[in-house]
Amino acid sequence: MPEQMPEQSSEQIMADPVTQETILFITGESDNEQIVNEFINKYGNEMFMQLRDFVLKSLTNPNAQTEGLIAGNGNGGMDDDLRGKIGANEEIAVSQDEFIVPADVVSALGDGSSDAGSNQLYGMMDRVRQAKTGGTTQPPKININQMMPA
Repeated sequence: MPEQMPEQSSEQIMADPVTQETILFITGESDNEQIVNEFINKYGNEMFMQLRDFVLKSLTNPNAQTEGLIAGNGNGGMDDDLRGKIGANEEIAVSQDEFIVPADVVSALGDGSSDAGSNQLYGMMDRVRQAKTGGTTQPPKININQMMPA
């Protein structure tokens, strides 16, 4: 249950050192992953998601996608042709139909540790690929210029 008092203004929340450190984490300028849990305990998950969305969009553009299934006009699910940024500096390339998992969810999967949560997600990816293809690596792209067996 968040400790937030109803009278707190957005200015007071933004001036809070916990909020400032959370912003640094969101922008990639801090590796203090525990600050997300502190912020959520203090203000709630919905407020964290609002802050995260605001900060990420302020770094890129107001229409930037910050979670969920990636929409776009890429060339396919394996091309990594959609460009973006994580935080203020780190450039990324993703594919249409990949999925962005919010940091609070990754951390929750790891019982408060983003590293442990990402290990859970990598394990899930390995299990799905193993069940589907018999291996744990992404299968090669199909060459559409070759005749496919019917």
